[in-house]
Amino acid sequence: MPLYEFTCPAHGPFELRRPFSQASAPAHCPRCGELARRVFTSPNVPRTPAWIVEGLTREERSRHEPRIATREEIGLPAYDPEAKPQYHVARGRPWMISH
Repeated sequence: MPLYEFTCPAHGPFELRRPFSQASAPAHCPRCGELARRVFTSPNVPRTPAWIVEGLTREERSRHEPRIATREEIGLPAYDPEAKPQYHVARGRPWMISH
């Protein structure tokens, strides 16, 4: 059964579980017994965890405008146009596995 919120003019808000068929009917205040009207509130649905929301937001943002990472962000030294290139010397056939 869903939980509905009502407000009493004298004692303020209170919650009451009742069937869907009685959703719009007024309820009696548990303190004074007077009729109280129903207050419409947002449904009580569980919230998505923050880490999922952040991931979905990042994915949506990158779909339209990808973020470009800098060399420093990924752990590489800054680009130096004057630096000599470093070559890798392959020993033997590169497609063979050796011991």
